[in-house]
This record gives sequence, structure tokens and C-alpha cells, in this order.
Amino acid sequence: MPFLMDADRAARIIQRGLSKNRPRIAFPLRLYAVVWTLALLPSVLIDPILRRLPQKN
Repeated sequence: MPFLMDADRAARIIQRGLSKNRPRIAFPLRLYAVVWTLALLPSVLIDPILRRLPQKN
């Protein structure tokens, strides 16, 4: 899986976001940027892209 990180680092990021009372805690930044960009596109363009992604087993 892309952009894996260890649980301790993820917990620190979540804890920091919670302490700052952030409404959304998204990480890793690269993956968040990709998802945000895809959200800007119409579903007619996104669906074929997402269908090509490997299935998670």
C-alpha cells in the first residue's frame, strides 16, 4: 500500500490534530492532495480512474 507509516507516527499526527481542535485530520499529505484533487473532477472522469486501481485483498 502506498504511503504507509508506522502507528506511532500516525498517532502523533492524530494527537496533534486533536489538540489543535482541527475538524479534519488527513495524512499523509501526498495522499490527501491526490484525494482532494480527484474530488475536484467530475465523477465521469474519476470512476474510470478508480476502477483501474488494484483491489485490496
